[in-house]
Amino acid sequence: MLVGPTDHNDFSQALVDPSAIWEVVSNAIDVDCFSFHVNGLTHGLPYRFRLRARNALGWSPDGEPSNAFFTHAFLPPTPPEAFSKTHHSLEIAWADQAADLNDMIDMKEYFEVQVCVLRKYCAHDAIPEIHIETWDVVKDRCVERKCVVSNLSALTWYCFRVRSWIRYRGWTEFSDPSKPIQTLRRM
Repeated sequence: MLVGPTDHNDFSQALVDPSAIWEVVSNAIDVDCFSFHVNGLTHGLPYRFRLRARNALGWSPDGEPSNAFFTHAFLPPTPPEAFSKTHHSLEIAWADQAADLNDMIDMKEYFEVQVCVLRKYCAHDAIPEIHIETWDVVKDRCVERKCVVSNLSALTWYCFRVRSWIRYRGWTEFSDPSKPIQTLRRM
């Protein structure tokens, strides 16, 4: 499967740029495969795809380019940060990324917040390692760009991530994980 950028001057037509170099996405797609997930595409840009087949005689000619596919135009939120701490709760907040041109028309209806307990994290190690194991949903219909996470353990490290629900579009990708955040000591 090959992917190629398109002419950015006319998004409605998304014409193939004749000088663009087609990039090989995979050369080992199973014959019975009806779909394929392509990683690493830039947000908000159109892409076209074309296929070639291979048999014992070699590669077939390139197929016709597909219609343009647009990657999700909305970027994920910034990583959450803690603004208030107790021994059993954290108040976290996040924002839209500065590069997200679509945040001027805010179609984000709500957010999903997830937490990961960092059981093996130690901030005093020479090079602290973050082992992210499992993510648990804290709140899946958070309307504001902040959330109070309760029922946490004292002196425990946590990591958070968040994603936006976009009206008519669905979920964005998750934000990058937050920096490790520790709850306070029980008094």
